[in-house]
Amino acid sequence: MIAHDFILCSRCPDNLEEFLLEKRSEFTKIHDQFIQEYYEVFSNVKLFWNEVGNYGDGFCYYGISIITPEMAEDLKVAIVHYLKDNKTEKAEYFLGEELDVLNDLLEESVKSKKILLHFGI
Repeated sequence: MIAHDFILCSRCPDNLEEFLLEKRSEFTKIHDQFIQEYYEVFSNVKLFWNEVGNYGDGFCYYGISIITPEMAEDLKVAIVHYLKDNKTEKAEYFLGEELDVLNDLLEESVKSKKILLHFGI
């Protein structure tokens, strides 16, 4: 399965690549197909790409996204905005396990004020 890895942490690690290797078994996985098919929903939110201060649009598909609690809240708002009054088949397929997992991660980031890291494919 091609997947994107997510993990919550209390602070951004100094060496993200080393952190990836050390903590990989603790990551939450979300299928690439979900991220790819709905990339435009997430691309409306500025996230840090590969390092704090380097902004990009949405998830860094081939790299690392650093998501602050405020950015996590912005992603939640983008998801709600996309789904509001959207009766398309594509929006219908957006709902499901992958979205539930992502929403749980975003909610926990906001609630606990933790950084959410995303490691792309």
